Amino acid sequence: MANDLKIGVCGIVCGKCPKYISKECPGCKPNEFCPLPECVKNKGVNLCFECKEFPCKLNYEKGPIIKGLLDFFKEKKES
Repeated sequence: MANDLKIGVCGIVCGKCPKYISKECPGCKPNEFCPLPECVKNKGVNLCFECKEFPCKLNYEKGPIIKGLLDFFKEKKES
């Protein structure tokens, strides 16, 4: 069953993501809705979490992770 879990470049399990479930997210392929897949490709990482700039402006503006959790990650990274 663990092999059936698709993880988006944002780090969220697609089947549990409200944006994916409501069809707001077409998945991690080039699309107008989300710049994260292209950004990850350009940065040479597999997931946003691997990027030295995470969390970045794109995560706050376009990503599915809530602002409070992004703030938590940012605070932990800076400490």
